[in-house]
Amino acid sequence: MNKKIDGRKNVSCESRGAVQILLLRVSVLFFAFLLYTGHLTLFTGVSYANWEIQTLDSAGDVGEYTSIALDTTNYPHISYCDGFPNWDLKYAKWTGTSWSTQTVDSAGDVGLWTSIALDTNNNPHISYSDYTNYDLKYAKWTDTSWSTQTVDSAGSVGEYTSIALDTNNNPHISYRASTNGDLKYAKWTGTSWSTQTVDSAGDVGVDTSIALDTTNYPHISYYDSTNVDLKYAKWTGSSWSIQTVDSAELVGRYTSIALDTNNNPHISYVDATNYNLRYATWTGSSWSIQTVDSAGSVGTWTSIALDTNNNPHISYYDATNLDLRYAKWTGTSWSIQAVDSAGDVGRDTSIALDTNNYPHISYYDNANFDLKYAKWTDTTPPAAVTNLSGQPGTAGNTIHLTWSAPGDDGWNNALPLGSQFKIQYSTNPDGNPPGLWDYGIAQITVSTSGVTPYTTQVTHTVTDLTGGTTYFFRIWHADEVPNWSGLSNTATSYAQAAILIVDITEVSFNFGQIFPGGSIISSSSATVTNMGNINATYQIKLTPPTGWTAGTTPGVDQFVFYVIVTTITPIAADFNAEDIVTTTLQTCSDTIFAGTGTKNGVNIPVGEKRYMWAYFRSPTQTSVETQQGIIITITPVSP
Repeated sequence: MNKKIDGRKNVSCESRGAVQILLLRVSVLFFAFLLYTGHLTLFTGVSYANWEIQTLDSAGDVGEYTSIALDTTNYPHISYCDGFPNWDLKYAKWTGTSWSTQTVDSAGDVGLWTSIALDTNNNPHISYSDYTNYDLKYAKWTDTSWSTQTVDSAGSVGEYTSIALDTNNNPHISYRASTNGDLKYAKWTGTSWSTQTVDSAGDVGVDTSIALDTTNYPHISYYDSTNVDLKYAKWTGSSWSIQTVDSAELVGRYTSIALDTNNNPHISYVDATNYNLRYATWTGSSWSIQTVDSAGSVGTWTSIALDTNNNPHISYYDATNLDLRYAKWTGTSWSIQAVDSAGDVGRDTSIALDTNNYPHISYYDNANFDLKYAKWTDTTPPAAVTNLSGQPGTAGNTIHLTWSAPGDDGWNNALPLGSQFKIQYSTNPDGNPPGLWDYGIAQITVSTSGVTPYTTQVTHTVTDLTGGTTYFFRIWHADEVPNWSGLSNTATSYAQAAILIVDITEVSFNFGQIFPGGSIISSSSATVTNMGNINATYQIKLTPPTGWTAGTTPGVDQFVFYVIVTTITPIAADFNAEDIVTTTLQTCSDTIFAGTGTKNGVNIPVGEKRYMWAYFRSPTQTSVETQQGIIITITPVSP
């Protein structure tokens, strides 16, 4: 196999399958050249306002073969090639304040077909081609320096690499062996590299892309140059299962794969017969194939990622307009827009989604030979609420608010994770201080996400108000940026006065006759129900009979009386010193008057019942001969 790299690094392989690859590349570019003089625009109404675009590296001819990954703080890490005349592997990352770039490997002609993945420590792992030795190479950051290895040197190997890390941070790499035109796969076992041939039926393995499922099994999409088809291979646990996904004439170049939460593959690729962007997904029983974009000559250099709803997002090159384009599935249709149209941009795209499902794309600027980066920035706030209403809460001192949820962008799209709403209230209709309604001084902040705009009714109960008072409310919503909505309409309502009352169904404990120094547990519980309109915590005290006193140990004419609130019938050992009732009101807590059950006398909701048990230890001696009665007082208070 004779390989070469010319001054503008158009890589070619002099074999029948490779000639087809080169012809496809030239035909796409030639078609774009024919249309470029008129700059034919095949879509209208595209806004670039939400895309933040940067040139990351312009030192020479840099930026081809890019690959992007986002760390746990949503910061991008990008691998790419520093081309003619250096032919080095480079790496760029965002530090939070600036871009840091490094040369990773400069030993010979390296850095083609890079692919990057980040481990659980946010350290980068990169696969790439060594075009001097025709080897597959791998680099990783060790926290202090770059460690590089030759993974496979058996013949001419290492083209079209793609990397993924398993749950143990071990790398798995798909790539092409051009010696035989095979698809190959390598993985790190923990001690060494294991390599195998996945598919050798004809000239295959171009444009590989790899993803790992939840069992760490690899799934690979790739191009079959012999049959000009899109193919897919997955490891079953014992062997490779290989399928032709799409065989409609000339299809399958520039593949990219992602797996959804059910481990089903989603693949983007180009239909080079019609110069369209195509998308295939496994439904569980068959392949579903769609044309995503057919507006001109589009669909090369695709990259795919799935959001948290398993919806695909695809970056790709528009060869008609020489633009970077982006398509996403909204759940019902494809939304397509141009991301960057400044010159000839958008080759070698790579996409990743952040935790808000916003796309980040690295790509090559072919006009200026630079590495570029685009990210979606949300500048549109949620809509202002117009139907905020309030009514007295079922509990005292509360008001219940209701309104329609706005969207992330006006009334569109559900608010993402990290969104919030703020409520300000006042007894003055003009705000507090008068004339000032401002989310910066709002008393209530609540996190929210995922609600359907407009059709979802959001509710919130404002507590700890003053009963018998009229209140005025305004509300604001913010997305995750945060972009704050405008001020809502005013809602007015009245807070009912709090009512604290209990109902006791068992009004007495009859212990019968007890010998001096004896003890007894009540044979049943008293049921105490919160009949007020706010949550209540109980306070308990006793009034001793004439001639006796209440204490902590039995004595002459001195008794000890215990109470616990519990759902379980108690024994004597369940009653502790904290449960002794005195002549002074004591408040129930998680330890005072609390048994071993799941419910005690604290913060009892309206209408709920509690079960109260008593334990009596009689005086050791007594001068009283008549029947004695002890009065237990239960007082509900606001928690």
